[in-house]
Amino acid sequence: MPMRTIVNKITLSVLARPGLRRAALKFWPSRLIAQRDAQTLFDLISGFVYSQVLYSVSELGILNQLKKKARTLTNCARHPGSIDSR
Repeated sequence: MPMRTIVNKITLSVLARPGLRRAALKFWPSRLIAQRDAQTLFDLISGFVYSQVLYSVSELGILNQLKKKARTLTNCARHPGSIDSR
């Protein structure tokens, strides 16, 4: 087995210990880093979701259809096939 694999397994086994997690949560710098990283990850995922929604709205021509005739969300949901694609 390659040395790198052995080192990775040992590292993962140490990091997976509940005692290390508890100690890291008590150490305030690690909490700050975790919060920052969590916010960064959330922002990245949010940006991806927003871009996918915008892409779908554009591909389905929903904004062009709504520009021609104002409709409610309920009306759009009842008649999904009436939205023309380009």
